[in-house]
Amino acid sequence: MAASLQAAATLMQPTKVGVVPARSSSLQLRSSQSVSKAFGVDSAGARISCSLNNDLKDLAQKCVDATKIAGFALATSALVVSGASAEGVPKRLTYDEIQSKTYMEVKGTGTANQCPTIDGGVDSFAFKPGKYQAKKFCLEPTSFTVKAEGVNKNAPPDFQNTKLMTRLTYTLDEIEGPFEVSPDGTIKFVEKDGIDYAAVTVQLAGGERVPFLFTIKQLVASGKPENFGGEFLVPSYRGSSFLDPKGRGGSTGYDNAIALPAGGRGDEEDLAKENIKNTSSSTGKITLSVTKSKPETGEVIGVFESIQPSDTDLGAKVPKDVKIQGICWFPSYSWLLFPFIHFEWNSGDEVPNNIDSMDEVPGALGSSASLALRFGQTIFSSGSILFMSFHVEFYSYTSFCYLVTVMGLVIPWSMALGLVDGYAVFFKNLPRRPRVMLFVVAGDWVLAFLSLAAACSTASVTELLMHASQPNCPAKLCNRYQISAATAFLSWFMLFASSLFNLWLLASL
Repeated sequence: MAASLQAAATLMQPTKVGVVPARSSSLQLRSSQSVSKAFGVDSAGARISCSLNNDLKDLAQKCVDATKIAGFALATSALVVSGASAEGVPKRLTYDEIQSKTYMEVKGTGTANQCPTIDGGVDSFAFKPGKYQAKKFCLEPTSFTVKAEGVNKNAPPDFQNTKLMTRLTYTLDEIEGPFEVSPDGTIKFVEKDGIDYAAVTVQLAGGERVPFLFTIKQLVASGKPENFGGEFLVPSYRGSSFLDPKGRGGSTGYDNAIALPAGGRGDEEDLAKENIKNTSSSTGKITLSVTKSKPETGEVIGVFESIQPSDTDLGAKVPKDVKIQGICWFPSYSWLLFPFIHFEWNSGDEVPNNIDSMDEVPGALGSSASLALRFGQTIFSSGSILFMSFHVEFYSYTSFCYLVTVMGLVIPWSMALGLVDGYAVFFKNLPRRPRVMLFVVAGDWVLAFLSLAAACSTASVTELLMHASQPNCPAKLCNRYQISAATAFLSWFMLFASSLFNLWLLASL
């Protein structure tokens, strides 16, 4: 860079050019005496001098000027190249790379206005059918064109290139909503929340500025992954409480700020649109296409094209069609809803897309066999507590108290999972996730061992009470204790079966 500038400065120094003097040749034209006398002028001599020396000096000066221009162009090119490499478009980063950077590393670089990219993955949509939750949906425009009159006379309206007047704050981010993949390969996304609008202003070639609200509010997009889309709501660029320079607004301000024209027609049609503010919303349409996906992290990247109306100045202007093209990115997380617990995947978790049908493994979570097992666990656990509680003195024995406590834990656990199984069997299958299955397997194994210990201890204590040298309980009461222990054994057996089936399912994920 420094060498380029120094060379350019050297070339721009004034240069002396030596010219060998040459013999000048002159041609003298003498006016005719008769002509002089005829026109009444005195005779005079006119001399035209063609000097080779002057021509060479002019040529040398032109060469010096050309050298200066070339040096200036060289210096300018060096500055442009160095500036482009120093402050050009930043490198597009992955989601993990962006998260690893600090605020000061991102500030002023333009990275915050970019959507992440995908490292690896496949060049297609590779997600299995099921329900997902799209988080951090990002839309980054790369092109703004406005439909306007052509530059040439009688040219039809067409989308023309524009100059962006807004700072790097036009990207939509943190958008979320349910994302569903059907068995036939169609997908559906419903926008629910997020930073789903951004005020943008662009300028046409003639100098006209076009403001609009880039948004995808209430978007419902469906179709094949390579081409899906839908309509969305475009709110008014200004709110109803906005006042124009004359103090007029939609819900506040003056009703009329224009003097009555001749004839007394105050709110004529061409003036009414300036006085009556219109804040009604309009609609736009967007088309998205998935170009790459990474099932390991649940990330999807693609392109989009949106056409929406521009600002109407609260109804005073006719809106223009604005075409917005760019890239989109979002991670999709599978979900499972328990009655009181909601589990979600974060970006650093394991594979979130294993969502095969839950009834592939009989007895696993979400199957009809699992529903029957949970129902049996609830019935036998409740029966064990009831038979044990018929005698108010059961708390005198630690084993009996332990049995009541364990069965009291099994009942809500089995009922909660039974509700999940019932929903999956009678309504729709729920997606499976390794973390959720690990939680269910751990709970089943812990309660199974506790139930086995409680049943064994209760049966042992009851046997001792019945065959002691001096029996401490009547035969009828001991029979109830035995029935309570037997139902606890049955509850343990069903818990153990559920834990084995779910462990088998967890190993297959």
